[in-house]
Amino acid sequence: MHAWLRADLEAANANRTAAPWVIVHGHRPMYCSCDSDCDAGAYLLRDGILGLYGMEALFYEYGVDLYIAGHEHK
Repeated sequence: MHAWLRADLEAANANRTAAPWVIVHGHRPMYCSCDSDCDAGAYLLRDGILGLYGMEALFYEYGVDLYIAGHEHK
């Protein structure tokens, strides 16, 4: 899935003249301000497992303009 997302973001960057914004939607937020409800999930999404497959570095590398997520159940 990480390889697919990388390829998709690369294609999106190649098309910035026609679609200048790269927006990604996900289930979990990478950062949150609540107590401990989403800390572990946010950390794994952001940094990956043992530093591999983290989304934050990938999004930064490909210039993602906006990441929209939800997940709070309260």
